[in-house]
Amino acid sequence: MGCGKTTYGRAAAERAGTAFFDLDDAVLEAHNAAYPEQQCSSLSEVFRDMGEDYFRNLETSTLRELLKGSEGVIIALGGGAVVREENRAVLKENCRLVWLRCSLDTCLENISATYPRPLLQGKTRDQIEEMFAVRSEIYSSVADAVIDTDALTFEQIADSIIAECDYL
Repeated sequence: MGCGKTTYGRAAAERAGTAFFDLDDAVLEAHNAAYPEQQCSSLSEVFRDMGEDYFRNLETSTLRELLKGSEGVIIALGGGAVVREENRAVLKENCRLVWLRCSLDTCLENISATYPRPLLQGKTRDQIEEMFAVRSEIYSSVADAVIDTDALTFEQIADSIIAECDYL
């Protein structure tokens, strides 16, 4: 959450001349298609109005749909997508997973520049650090490659994604 997956993923896909999908955007689109009478303008609304279980289930089904016939594309996953074992299994079977690792301070700075995240609402710094540590352990267990982004430029990050995905 807040590492720049969408921004860097989109740039890498453009540079590599391949398709790009953002799982969060696809989840929002899937929700709005399923509930035309209850349109949401953001994932925060979906999360708030429908609950985390609904959101995570929709995220899993949307991920499965995106992976069908999507060889050679770059997909930016939601920050919590790999927390669910079912998602990790399908991802490991179908993808090369690149973890864009950055410091918690960088993540929080990026998040504050965009929009509030439902999972961080009302959390103390200690609680956020704990969630960050748990997710970092999961990411490290599933990642095929790690790109430490804090000291890299925008171009270096995009180029590293391309290199790790064998698009060069």
